[in-house]
Amino acid sequence: MRTFLRWLVVIIGVLLTGVLGAIFYLTWRVSKRTGKGVFSSLVDIPEEAQLLTSETKSRVSGAIKAALKTAREKAESVKNSVL
Repeated sequence: MRTFLRWLVVIIGVLLTGVLGAIFYLTWRVSKRTGKGVFSSLVDIPEEAQLLTSETKSRVSGAIKAALKTAREKAESVKNSVL
């Protein structure tokens, strides 16, 4: 039972550290972008999280489109070289 509680404390500590790290990172991004202080930027975290999510989605979709285009071109090249 004590081992379980120790593991539970470790897991909760890791999760809490991750959340605090994410909050600090978002606050730092807002502070860098707006020129505000770090503590003044805390209120802008939800907006920055949405901005980061939309940037990530657009980068991923762009990478997928480029990969599909390259795969189609290679498949066409292989098809032409075989025939």
